[in-house]
Amino acid sequence: SISVAYPGSLLNNDIILLVVLIGDTTNTPSTPANFSLLFGPDTTGVQRGFTYWKRSDGSETGNISVTTNATAQCRARMFSFRNVVTSGTIYEGDGLTASGSDDQFFDQSVTTLGTQRLAVNILFIGDDRDTASMTGETGGDWTQVVAEYANTTGSPDGTIDLQAATMATAGTIDGGATADTGTVTNYAVRGFALLPSLVSASPSVSPSASASPSASPSASISPSVSPSVSPSVSPSAYTNISGAE
Repeated sequence: SISVAYPGSLLNNDIILLVVLIGDTTNTPSTPANFSLLFGPDTTGVQRGFTYWKRSDGSETGNISVTTNATAQCRARMFSFRNVVTSGTIYEGDGLTASGSDDQFFDQSVTTLGTQRLAVNILFIGDDRDTASMTGETGGDWTQVVAEYANTTGSPDGTIDLQAATMATAGTIDGGATADTGTVTNYAVRGFALLPSLVSASPSVSPSASASPSASPSASISPSVSPSVSPSVSPSAYTNISGAE
């Protein structure tokens, strides 16, 4: 098992995603208490990725344990998101790129059906790679929310990465790719869009919470507000993250 710290400065109704990469194609993590499987298994051909979620009550602290077969390499990272719809289904437009093999990694297109969505791509990569923000896409702008979590430990080693794009209006983001990493490896990409929360006629957005020191550096994406008649706040990816392997 591995121990993964909760993101810091969580607020009520923040969405927590726990992303787990298993170093084979047969083992499955035990679902952590109070989390539910959102997507997966998403196979790279040599590894499998799982995405779990929970809605925060703002009190989570400390670490959780992610358990799998003792012989399987396991990596995990948490991400938190703010201003996501507070009840019901939290996403739309999900899709999975079938396992590929290349020296750069291509996005999974995401189609949104309304305003102020946050498109998300989670990359599962079967080697330790520097990915950076995707480029070349149309319909939006992929941004690497925080530096990828890559580790050389174990065989196979691996990388977990998250890219996000604010979609102000309905549409499709597609065609993005990471930089050429120089060596062909297996990968898979899970795509979806988080739905926005509805707010009062005079919406306000809390500032980005700072992240406690963790295994990875951090950066933030600023939230934005829609001035529509039924205003909504675009979900925002916050860099309250932690990684472990």
